[in-house]
Amino acid sequence: MKKAIVLLLALAVLGGAAFAEDVAYTLTGSASLIWGFDLNTEHHGFTNKADATLTVPFIKKQSSTHGEEAITGTITIKDFEYKMEDKISGTPVQTMTAGSITAKILFPNDLYLQIASAPDFTISNAVMQGPISAADWDGSATYNPFDVTATIPSSGGFTFGMDGDFSFALMVGSTNTHTAAATAATTDVYGWIDDDDDPTTEPVWGIVTPAAPAGAAPTDDYMVGGSFSYAIEDLADFGVNFIFGAFQNAHPTTGVGVYANATPVEGLSLYLGADFNLGYYVAAPTDKTFNGMDLQFDANYEMADMFKAGAGVYMSIPDLDATTGNPLLTAVVSAGLLAVENMTLDVAFNMFDILNAADPATNDMIMAFSVNADYTMKLDDENYVKPYASFAMVPKATRVVFWVPAELSTLNLGVEAKFFPLTTFTLDFTAGEITADSIFTGTTMGDVAGKDKGVITFTTKITY
Repeated sequence: MKKAIVLLLALAVLGGAAFAEDVAYTLTGSASLIWGFDLNTEHHGFTNKADATLTVPFIKKQSSTHGEEAITGTITIKDFEYKMEDKISGTPVQTMTAGSITAKILFPNDLYLQIASAPDFTISNAVMQGPISAADWDGSATYNPFDVTATIPSSGGFTFGMDGDFSFALMVGSTNTHTAAATAATTDVYGWIDDDDDPTTEPVWGIVTPAAPAGAAPTDDYMVGGSFSYAIEDLADFGVNFIFGAFQNAHPTTGVGVYANATPVEGLSLYLGADFNLGYYVAAPTDKTFNGMDLQFDANYEMADMFKAGAGVYMSIPDLDATTGNPLLTAVVSAGLLAVENMTLDVAFNMFDILNAADPATNDMIMAFSVNADYTMKLDDENYVKPYASFAMVPKATRVVFWVPAELSTLNLGVEAKFFPLTTFTLDFTAGEITADSIFTGTTMGDVAGKDKGVITFTTKITY
């Protein structure tokens, strides 16, 4: 242990000298005593948790840029970091974050030629609004908006553009690198087949992995893309972007997107985004025009110290040539109270698949409601009592086959309090849970089989 401490101190001194930075450590820790009662299993008891973290950032998180002449190469390394964490309850961990690299040749009049990183040939201006229950919605759930991407992914390329109120970027990419080669042929791989503990079967020596012929080298092809945008001070900005490629592909992607942001009056923000896929897809026995699109519109208003409200609509039409079926249409409405100090009161309402696009024969529109409230009663500058409550519900639709479960509800009630330094007490009841990235899956509360009756916990936590 003494050797480890000496080594740690030596590394800290060397790190400070080598990188000419002030190496300051941070030490955090917490300990909790939890008593819980699970109403589903009727088990109860205590749980002790403790954790401490010592962080020594030998290289602090930072960015560095070099290149200052009128015409010059410039390279920026952003968010690189090296640190060591020693968790008392675990194994010491060293973390190295290389950061992101941007390299450009700068020209007069804000022109540039970017050689790193490689351009992204994706059109994605319209994004489905997230479910009411998930602040960390990342848009990866089923029936998320489609992104228009190049037929073959880009392996590299460059961007020529200009920064400023009026900006543009022209991208060129390739589907291959000059070092890529054909895949070598393989031979049969033999081994025991059905080699298990089942006494009724006997293992057989045979081919486990069949031989594969040599594969052709990737096609050397290219693609192009670009974007144009214009900003009017703090009032509005709008733009258009496009992609085309790969050139030699039988059906190159042709994608176009537009967007606009506006703040016409104080407190009001508007957004409109749309993506169009003008390419083709293969629908045996013949090709078929694709011509898909999606559209997003959001409006949010906040009156200082009074209230906030917002509404959003998203529509996806994957095939404009289709003679049957409906577009996927979703909507969200939310509101919050700001007039009462130290109080949170938010409500939201989601409607998904309003026109029954997923499966018109078996599914109806799905709705979801949520309410979230808490109030912090200050006892003094440090101490407080904060009751809180949240409720979410996905009502059962008349016809639901595709979505599982058919209905869902969650409840979270509790009170958090701090009466003296470093210590908080929390009494909590939680029943049901909506999965972080979907309003359609989770566990629903209730007192019958298969439903969550809830868990009661009382936690005493001391934090440093």
